Amino acid sequence: ISATDCLCNAGYEGEAGGECTPCAAGTYKEGLGGGRCVACLNGSVSEEGSAMATDCVCDKGFTGPDGRQ
Repeated sequence: ISATDCLCNAGYEGEAGGECTPCAAGTYKEGLGGGRCVACLNGSVSEEGSAMATDCVCDKGFTGPDGRQ
């Protein structure tokens, strides 16, 4: 196995073989692999290192299912 075979876990972003950093609060990344974290929808927020859209929960004053519009 080479360093380029290493992939970031869900909730972390980075390039294959590079350093993986946790998704910032208000973002998430589903699945294993490279790529960037995705912003939660307007009116919702997530904790650092979130790995699913449903980790984005409604801000105070907003309603709806978590991770959905």
